[in-house]
Amino acid sequence: MKKQIIALMAVLCVVTKGQSQSMYLGALVIDANAGIEGMSTEYNYRYKNLSIEKDTTIKDGAANSNFSFGAEVGLAKWISVGGRAKFNTYFTSEDKVTKTRPDAHSFEVLGTLNLHITHNKHFNLLFGGNMGYSGLTYNSNDVNKTSVEGKGTYADLHLTARVYIRRFGFHVSAYTPFVSYNNMTSNNDVFNSYIVAKWKGQGFGMNIGVQYRFFSVRKDLIN
Repeated sequence: MKKQIIALMAVLCVVTKGQSQSMYLGALVIDANAGIEGMSTEYNYRYKNLSIEKDTTIKDGAANSNFSFGAEVGLAKWISVGGRAKFNTYFTSEDKVTKTRPDAHSFEVLGTLNLHITHNKHFNLLFGGNMGYSGLTYNSNDVNKTSVEGKGTYADLHLTARVYIRRFGFHVSAYTPFVSYNNMTSNNDVFNSYIVAKWKGQGFGMNIGVQYRFFSVRKDLIN
């Protein structure tokens, strides 16, 4: 009887092996989250087409609230790839002279690579990165309606913990963002004619969200 019980347990382990994983080949996971990030920044500008050359770098800080959504496909129980869209709204302060408050926002379109460190039935710990395009718009809201736009790159390294209740779950993530705009232009022609401006930042962010997993594991592709 004891041998039969052991044999039955072994069969059950084999049958449920794939189903006990939160990530596997062919799994499709979609997620949405909201978060906040803060960065130390550098704004560099120099004059061009002038007899006087001046190169200035201003160090400052920036913070934003953000929302993102994405999808990823499992290539194995330990690796997945996907894509993400992220939208950021920066916190700004009122100008002491004009008494107006500028607004600044940006968006990213990113590719994703995740390595799944722990991937059991109810818990998934992953380490990964996002990288892709970023666009920034800054509106001064002054009488001239001056705006500045930046085009550049965004990347991050993140550590995410996911908890599952069957297919549905929630997650929390900590990450380090890097953003760089090497091509900043304005609706002010004088700015475009005489100023070359660059802006970059890096810092720390956190977000929380929910996810849902589609497709069951295929028995012939258990990995």
